[in-house]
Amino acid sequence: MKFRSAFTKRHLQIFLALPAGLFLFTLFFSGSFSAALITLSGPFAGAFERDWQSCCAEYSWFLASCVVPFALLGGVFQVVLKPSKKYNLLRYVIWGLALIPWYASGWFSIMHAIS
Repeated sequence: MKFRSAFTKRHLQIFLALPAGLFLFTLFFSGSFSAALITLSGPFAGAFERDWQSCCAEYSWFLASCVVPFALLGGVFQVVLKPSKKYNLLRYVIWGLALIPWYASGWFSIMHAIS
């Protein structure tokens, strides 16, 4: 039995395209390179921004508990659905949708940190 990887080059492209788009969007609106880079850390962006103050760290861990299941579910679907032309589009869409909450939570975390 030959083991075949469930992840393809397209998965890598999606994985890299989402953060690149978010980075450029954040850089454009904030004008700060460091804020844009920190936002890619997902729910922990606010904690990094405030040097892990207790309220920001608690909120970051709360956000992580909300978004990590989406990322795990997206990863599970990549393994459960066999790599084939029939399921590839569905796998790519699920992979992209699973990563969006992770990166979007960075915005919420930053908004909490600056409030």
